Amino acid sequence: MKKFFDSRRELVSSGPGSGGGGGGGFSSAGNSFIGKAFTIGRHQVTVEETLAEGGFAIVFVVRTSQGVRCALKRMYVNNEHDLQVCKREIQIMRDLAGHRNIVGFLDSSVMQVGGGDVWEVLILMDFCRGGQVVNLMNQRLQSGFSEPEVLSIFCDTCEAVARLHQCRPPIIHP
Repeated sequence: MKKFFDSRRELVSSGPGSGGGGGGGFSSAGNSFIGKAFTIGRHQVTVEETLAEGGFAIVFVVRTSQGVRCALKRMYVNNEHDLQVCKREIQIMRDLAGHRNIVGFLDSSVMQVGGGDVWEVLILMDFCRGGQVVNLMNQRLQSGFSEPEVLSIFCDTCEAVARLHQCRPPIIHP
């Protein structure tokens, strides 16, 4: 998928959703997206930093025109099945909005790129400043967690998983 992102570099730097600003595709350092503007639904955002890159998406820390920091997940898909998977992800996030242990959904955009069968999918979410639990675990390798901290993390995780399982059909991760 990284090759796919790289191959789309020139097309999307001036295409839909790109906002016409910034400098094109993703470099290994992620610096080429800093300053790039995106429009997601009714939100205008500007990339401040690259948070993560995976096989199917890049996640940025962005700032809205009102100065609020958010997370922006950017994906490209090139077939109908993957497009439907992305649309399902968006719907699930909408349905779960408001739960205190699930990242908040703000807006989304799905746009065809370059008139072909490639779609750019953008999902704007709350930015969780504390990062992931695994980051905290890595910071605490020597000292570990107190029993109340472990119970708090465990209970929060159970509440989120329970909410996913309450959906019809239940949302599970294989």
